[in-house]
Amino acid sequence: MLRYEKFAPQLQALGYDTTPVNGKRAFLPNWSQRPAHDPTQFGGCNIGVLTGGKHQLIAIDADITDPASALQLEKAIQTTFGDSPKRIGKIPKFLCVFRCDELLKKKKVSVEGGELEILGEGQQFVASGIHPDGMKYNWPQDKLIDYPANELALINYADLNVFLEAIAKKPKSNRLNLAEGPEVEIENISNGHWHGPVRDYVARLVAKGIGRHEGITLCAKGFQQSGYSLEQTKKQVAKLWDSAVNKGFAPTPSKPLRSLVDLAAIEVKQRDALHPWLPSGFSLLAGSPKAGKSKLLEFIAYEVAQKERVLFAALEYSVPSQA
Repeated sequence: MLRYEKFAPQLQALGYDTTPVNGKRAFLPNWSQRPAHDPTQFGGCNIGVLTGGKHQLIAIDADITDPASALQLEKAIQTTFGDSPKRIGKIPKFLCVFRCDELLKKKKVSVEGGELEILGEGQQFVASGIHPDGMKYNWPQDKLIDYPANELALINYADLNVFLEAIAKKPKSNRLNLAEGPEVEIENISNGHWHGPVRDYVARLVAKGIGRHEGITLCAKGFQQSGYSLEQTKKQVAKLWDSAVNKGFAPTPSKPLRSLVDLAAIEVKQRDALHPWLPSGFSLLAGSPKAGKSKLLEFIAYEVAQKERVLFAALEYSVPSQA
């Protein structure tokens, strides 16, 4: 099959920059500068997708040989950053593709069972083809070609750094086993540098809506102070937790509904529908990629705008650069 000739143009139409690859190696001169090329001239080559670029793509590449560690890391990535297309090459190694809110260079950390690389500007990964060891690269669930580049999940740069610090394998570490989450390796923080890092980590947990008891237990086990018992550390973490809550880091809680009577007592003022195809209130439009969801909503927004003010937040569209 002329893989590159057939599929590279499809990926390019979705906003990805591609380059022909032999095995894992890109070979075009200055390939990282995204030179124009004719896909028909590289028909059977593997397909490389460049990270970085205008969509600020990143690939989280788990070079891990231990199956249990790979599974734990995959769950940690999914729990922290959400779903993404996942590529499998040589099992249990895997690669997940995201966008980042900042353009970044390659990062690498040692983790349990191997290494984790963040591919950024100036790198590429093989999206389709044959691994040097003979197996076929595949996307077992969502395929990259199902996602326009600007619709990939977006990662916050600061959150990515916190995640890398948390999972990095250190000479001295405590293993935390969350009741409903992945195991992660967290560095023992020396007493002299305990307060600031733990305060910042606690504030992030509070902002994410983690429960107080669960969060305090997690931090106390992971960041037990030198010379302090676990209970003493919990008291210190509790002070930091309550301080973060008092400073407004916690999400605003909604008033709980304790019974059907509470629900029935809520007064809902229903407005007239703005459009024959748009019910009153909140609506969620779902459909397959490229089915025309955005075009349909653009049409509805245009018609409603003839009489009402409309805010159309087309967040999936890229903004053209200004000369």
